[in-house]
Amino acid sequence: MIRFGKNVSDDESIIKSQIREKQASYQNQIGTINYQKENRVSQLESRYQSDLMRLDADYQDNLRRIENEHRSYVNQEIDRIILDLEGRVSRLENSILDLRSPGAYATLERISDYNRTDNEYRENLVAFRNDIEYLRAARYDDLGKLRYKLSDVARKQIDNLRDFDTQKTRLIKDLEDNERRLDSNLGSDISKVTSNANLEITRIEKEGREEIYRFIIQFYLNQEGYPLNSKSVDKIKKFQLELKMRKQEIENIEKSEFKPFYDQNIRKYQEEFRQRITREGYPLGEITCQQLKQRGRLLGLSYEDVDAAEKLIIKPFYDENMRKYQEEFRQIITREGYPLGETTCQQQKQRGRLLGLNSKDVDAAEKLIIKPFYDENMRKYREEFIDLMNEKVSTLTQQSLAELRKKQNKLGLKFEDVLNNEQLVIKRFYQINLDKYKKEFQQKIKQEGYPLSETTHYQQKQRGRLLGLNSKDVDAAEKLIIKPFYDENMRKYREEFIDLMNEKVSTLTQESLTELRKKQNKLGLKSEDVQNTEQSVFKQFYQTNLDKYQKEFQQKIKQEGYPLNNETIIRLKQRQELLGIKILGFNREDIEIVQRIIKNHKDKNKVVDYLSGVIFRENYQGLRDLLASNKWKEANEKTKNIFFNLIKNNLQSQEERHTTKITEEQTKMIDILQIQIIDILWDVYSKGRFSFHKQKDIFIAADKNFKTFSERIGWKNRAFFLVDFLSWKSDDDITFNIEAPEGHLPFWRPYISNPEEFFIKLINV
Repeated sequence: MIRFGKNVSDDESIIKSQIREKQASYQNQIGTINYQKENRVSQLESRYQSDLMRLDADYQDNLRRIENEHRSYVNQEIDRIILDLEGRVSRLENSILDLRSPGAYATLERISDYNRTDNEYRENLVAFRNDIEYLRAARYDDLGKLRYKLSDVARKQIDNLRDFDTQKTRLIKDLEDNERRLDSNLGSDISKVTSNANLEITRIEKEGREEIYRFIIQFYLNQEGYPLNSKSVDKIKKFQLELKMRKQEIENIEKSEFKPFYDQNIRKYQEEFRQRITREGYPLGEITCQQLKQRGRLLGLSYEDVDAAEKLIIKPFYDENMRKYQEEFRQIITREGYPLGETTCQQQKQRGRLLGLNSKDVDAAEKLIIKPFYDENMRKYREEFIDLMNEKVSTLTQQSLAELRKKQNKLGLKFEDVLNNEQLVIKRFYQINLDKYKKEFQQKIKQEGYPLSETTHYQQKQRGRLLGLNSKDVDAAEKLIIKPFYDENMRKYREEFIDLMNEKVSTLTQESLTELRKKQNKLGLKSEDVQNTEQSVFKQFYQTNLDKYQKEFQQKIKQEGYPLNNETIIRLKQRQELLGIKILGFNREDIEIVQRIIKNHKDKNKVVDYLSGVIFRENYQGLRDLLASNKWKEANEKTKNIFFNLIKNNLQSQEERHTTKITEEQTKMIDILQIQIIDILWDVYSKGRFSFHKQKDIFIAADKNFKTFSERIGWKNRAFFLVDFLSWKSDDDITFNIEAPEGHLPFWRPYISNPEEFFIKLINV
């Protein structure tokens, strides 16, 4: 609530009384809401107490009801127990009479048994009679005290009666649950009533603040108009603090209250500005502009709104001055020509400023007027440049270009426009010269044939430079023209090489190949193209050359014996290179391995490509050398490494690359050709004892049972009385020599996760 001090002006006394009235009204509303809230809370608490009393009354009624029901139930059960005990008494009396009958001794062997039975019957009879007496006397109320006086039979039946305390406990629990529910509902209802009241009070306080502040703003606006003076603004700010106004509330109220006054001042400013510009003309003088700016500030107007209002009024005057400037500029450029002199340009800029025109608008207007003159001058420059290119295309220099470009300033042309036009012309002439060079080169090829002589080729290169052609474009043009001639010469060379292979394969020597290769330069062929062609032909004759090499190798063995000396091995290696074949060693087995690899694979071309490449030697030279030296353990480890190398390139994560087992999915990554090569190497060097296909045959013979297969080849001991997993052999238990069982090697079980799947792969070997 606003509290005014003693020193209040007469004008403010009106505000004070009005504010107090409004505050009193809002306080009354708030008081009413608080009263309604307290009244509602009191009603809720009263209803709560009534509900509690009702719950307690219901509890007492239910307690009496179940107690009466239990009393009736217990009395009925006591009557039933008494009847049961009376029946037992009657049966005992009869049993005692039976004991006294003459025939009783006949059934009892000894007198002691008789006496014991008689005593037992009599004791039970007394106990049951006492139970009946106690139960008839005690009934429901003294049943708890009487329990320990009863016999075991009666006590057990009493204990089996339904417990009253359990029913009472359940009733108490229901009462407590209902009381908790009432407490919760009361708390929730009071909280809701309080929250709603607080929200309503907050709304009333906000509306009260806003209404009072709006009244204060309206009071000062009606007293002073807009804008308010600084003293009034300071007073309003004090009111803002006392009312605890929020920034957004202040902005919203002031915006809505100031707007009609602000709009009125804008209209007033527009009218005054219109009168000034009508009286003084456009553009206004500097003093007038300063006076108008001061006037805008006095009216409380923003610079943006003043500027927008002025632009709207001056537009027809501005447009008229722009039209006048365009007409004057057009007359001057028609009279003096383009480009205008520097003095004239300065005069025109001054003229634009005097007319109050924006420099960007002036530039745009001038550009539109000078465009046809500019385009005409550019056309003249382009024609002169074309004439220069026609005359001096072969001797065009930077100096001759600089001479022409001196006219650029005289013609008023921009450097980038000149450069673009020159590039277009040069590009056109370049293409003409390139076409000219192609025709001349084609004529030379037709006259002299391919390849051209060194002299002619040099002359053509020189000719290209004289025509200003790029060496890359010249080479590309020549390559396109000579391609059919080059292809024809390559075809001839291939045919001659095939003829050489067909005729002299038995006596093929380095000399005969060198003789043919002399034609390479005469035919203008590149060395790499010749080598590729020869390799392609070698692949066609791979099997023939392999057979030829085998005969030569066998002759060397007959002549020199085995092992071969180093000189012979060097000659055989040279012979392999000459015949275009790749063999891993210099044994009979090495030739057999290559022959079997080719024979066993369906795709002959793929196999020959692989055998002719470097990768074959890199992958399998080490394994071949170990097997040839009978280093079975090392060869087994090398086989494992080859398998992991074959799959690692297809593995994505670092974790997968460090795996110690090859999964079923990874097994599918291994090319069947690689398995065949490993299989043949093992088979040849073990004389058929060790290999994948040997293991496959044993596996099939074992009805494809992996345990039976493993026992037959020595990977597993027979289990009998052993635990099965202890019967499998590790690397240390494997026999790494030629005396091991057939199929014993290579040993791959530890690093293949699914042996059965691997055998499916081996079936295709």
